[in-house]
Amino acid sequence: MMGIYAIRGPNDAVYVGKAKNIKKRWGQHRSHLRSGVHGTPHLQYAWNKYGETAFVFEIVELVDSQERMIVREQFWLDTLFGTMPKGTVYNHATFSQGGGHTKGRKNNDRQIQALIDANKRRIWTPEMRAESARVRTGLKQSRSTIDKRTAKSRGQKRTEEQLTNRVLSRTKGNKYTIISPDGTVYQNIVLVGIFANEHGLDGSSLRKMLKGRFRHTKGWTGYLQTKEHI
Repeated sequence: MMGIYAIRGPNDAVYVGKAKNIKKRWGQHRSHLRSGVHGTPHLQYAWNKYGETAFVFEIVELVDSQERMIVREQFWLDTLFGTMPKGTVYNHATFSQGGGHTKGRKNNDRQIQALIDANKRRIWTPEMRAESARVRTGLKQSRSTIDKRTAKSRGQKRTEEQLTNRVLSRTKGNKYTIISPDGTVYQNIVLVGIFANEHGLDGSSLRKMLKGRFRHTKGWTGYLQTKEHI
């Protein structure tokens, strides 16, 4: 059976889709949802929260051609996003994607704006954001995506503030006390690498010493400050 189908959940929420073989597509949806890896975070979150028995799979209408199927899916998407309350449409795309795999397909300006508008209308709870992040965990970016990101950032100069914030984000707020060979005490050291450069030390060795792997490095000692030290 080829046509348009719906997945209805609690609170009148709905997901609409199309398929050349509706029953086969339903099986794929159930498999992904049961495994917690569905590509629509809003639907996955609701499935996890309410359970499988809270959802109903139903046929909306049957069609006789793929072209007709695309047209009718777009009709139902326009209807849902145009009439349903915020947060009750599980779909994240507001336009029919034409069937088949969409990898490598570029959206036109209208489609891009439609996605932006749809995201503005969607209500993302903290639980939904966490579920979205969990679903994406472990997904690997393609080599081409990595290359594009690298090419885009190449040549860009970060300000001193940006560089400092980047380093601080990696320190987890840790502060160290470092003692020189002559007994000089340096407290509240956060940027260990910069401190090492300023005092002619090897940054890697200094970090290992502060983590307890070495007792000292070139006569320098130190430790991680605790609340008691502060």
